[in-house]
Amino acid sequence: MASVIFYHYTRREFLPSILQTGLSRGDVPLTPTVGMIGPSLTKESDPARLVRAGVLYPEKARARLTVELDAGDSRLVSFVEIPRRFQHDPAFYRVLALGSNTREWFAYLGTVFPDRFRALRVDGQDLPESRWPAILSTWPRLPSAGVECLGVRVVTPEQAALTAPALAA
Repeated sequence: MASVIFYHYTRREFLPSILQTGLSRGDVPLTPTVGMIGPSLTKESDPARLVRAGVLYPEKARARLTVELDAGDSRLVSFVEIPRRFQHDPAFYRVLALGSNTREWFAYLGTVFPDRFRALRVDGQDLPESRWPAILSTWPRLPSAGVECLGVRVVTPEQAALTAPALAA
């Protein structure tokens, strides 16, 4: 099966947990106040472009994981598909597209395990896989890597399958 390369941007502090257990958390926006739990992935390899567009916080641009996924993986959902798949207002995604090309963004409805990681770049430096264990053993570990947005209600993909009016309740 064909594979596709994606990038996941994160804070340095989250790397030990991610390298050990995989990408399973994150905030995929559904509405301005509701986000779905799941890692977001992009085809955009330049974090500076995403920061300038206002779709990536500078602290999350410090670490970039390169992941390889099967092109036909049903858990990989384009941001373009989210309004239809989860019955949410497509107008919200048109607003998101003003800052970035939503066709370049994807949600993964599951865990991207470490065996799918192909490269790691931290603070502009590529780190060979041989150095990844040092991150696990020496870097400070946050107790919980998760959603960073305040005032955003976070739901599971199963809850996101509800209609937008039901989520607003």
